Amino acid sequence: MEAMYQDEIILQKREENLKEQYSSLEEGCYVKGEIILFEKATFAERFSLMIPKIFMSMSEEYANIKYPSLYRPEYLLTNEDLTVNMGWTFLPNHMEMSETKQIAEQVQRIFIKEQDVFELSDLNELQKVEGHFFHFYQNTLDDTVYNVLAFVKVDRYLMQLNFNCFMEDYPDWENVVVQMWESVKYEKENTKL
Repeated sequence: MEAMYQDEIILQKREENLKEQYSSLEEGCYVKGEIILFEKATFAERFSLMIPKIFMSMSEEYANIKYPSLYRPEYLLTNEDLTVNMGWTFLPNHMEMSETKQIAEQVQRIFIKEQDVFELSDLNELQKVEGHFFHFYQNTLDDTVYNVLAFVKVDRYLMQLNFNCFMEDYPDWENVVVQMWESVKYEKENTKL
């Protein structure tokens, strides 16, 4: 019995070492028992974002089920088993010069007023880009889904970014999500959306 306990301690230490060793987008991140590698993806011909190499575009069929609203994110990515999703979109131009903190607070107020199923976190500030984010979760028929919503100002554009996964998986993704959002860059000048 004690040998089994020591094996568990060894495995736990190994996991901790791997999480410490693989904790950046440049080297890869240790998430849910595997090392995930990242690559720079360019979108709208002028922006880039580091994303997991294992992510792929979400099919239209699945997007219609997962995000039935017409207001779903413009860009949607998912992993192979469709349990981890991320997306982003540009907000209307009349909002582009607004402060990200004010917009995030306004969205939080809407969630509190309209959706009492959400448990909202406090507002958090991104460190490497101008932006703010908050967490919330909601129960579904068969699980609890953890969501993170961010508003990031990139050059003169405002982006809304979202991420979701099962609640039990989020501790492994938490730091990774913030790093991905902080990797958003404006790549080209003199182009229009």
